[in-house]
Amino acid sequence: MMDSFLHALSAAMETVGRHVLLFTAPPGKSGMPVYADLVAQQAVDAFVLSDSERDDPRHRWLAERDIRFVSFGRTWPRDGREPWSWVDVDGAAACAALVDGLHARGHRRIGFVGRSGRLGAAEDRRRGWRDACARLGLPISGMSVSCAGDTAVDGERAAHVLLDRAKPPTAIMALSDVFALGVMRAVTNRGGRPGIDVAVTGFDDTPLASAVSPGLTSVRQPVAEIAATALRLLEAPAGDPEGVLLPAMIVSRASADITQG
Repeated sequence: MMDSFLHALSAAMETVGRHVLLFTAPPGKSGMPVYADLVAQQAVDAFVLSDSERDDPRHRWLAERDIRFVSFGRTWPRDGREPWSWVDVDGAAACAALVDGLHARGHRRIGFVGRSGRLGAAEDRRRGWRDACARLGLPISGMSVSCAGDTAVDGERAAHVLLDRAKPPTAIMALSDVFALGVMRAVTNRGGRPGIDVAVTGFDDTPLASAVSPGLTSVRQPVAEIAATALRLLEAPAGDPEGVLLPAMIVSRASADITQG
């Protein structure tokens, strides 16, 4: 998904004569010297931050120095008020819609394969799953596993944990398409059929989702709209920060037949 976002962001920036400089930095406070060096060299005049973590130190550091930036993702402060402009996708609503769709297809035990750490988007998606299950009276305890890594192998291991339960889930929602691929492997390796014996869903609708067999039901983020909104927020006159929460879309394939109303 990030590749698509960067392409869309670069195209959007070029329409107003801006150019995107890509760089990486270690997470947390240890990465701040990279930002300080770019500012000192006057190499950039604004930042677009991604992979925002809970209480991400980059945002406050830039705001305290009056450096223009916009965040793709929220930092989830304790008081719930983001003191800077941001654009994000409503992952909680998308995951709740997945639960509703799976429930409508008869699933009463829906598992979740997530990610440990401070990434706010990961917890937002888990919250959508959890709240929807609670609303529908579906079990939550023992139905969620957190992965320490980001690979398909991590997703496969987590799926085995869920499928080893005394009452295993009949559907498993994954935080990402990569995790979902691992879930599908686990189901297949146990003699099951993804989409028939166990429904599987992913998130981000990467090219992987339509390439695997069976096709993976996933959540598509509005990449072009995210990029255009980030540009608009950067170009806006200084003033009160603005937050924009965009809806996502479920793309239904054979791994889980879900029709979004």
